[in-house]
Amino acid sequence: MTDALTRMLASREWLMADGANGTNLFNLGLYQRYAGQLDAAAATYRTVLSLVPNRGNAHAELGNVLLLQGDVESMPDALSE
Repeated sequence: MTDALTRMLASREWLMADGANGTNLFNLGLYQRYAGQLDAAAATYRTVLSLVPNRGNAHAELGNVLLLQGDVESMPDALSE
């Protein structure tokens, strides 16, 4: 990550600015996944799901990250949590 991006992410207040739908956090997870930060992406998607449990695309993306990590055993739980 660049220094500017690192500073922006360090002040995560903007992540919660979208209210209760978790869109900013979800988008952060997408960025982390595409940047190869799979552990961080999984943690971010789990946070999204703790805030918005019925957000289907977060379940799907968590499953994708787990697949990329080779954690096939956890995928069914991630998709149905």
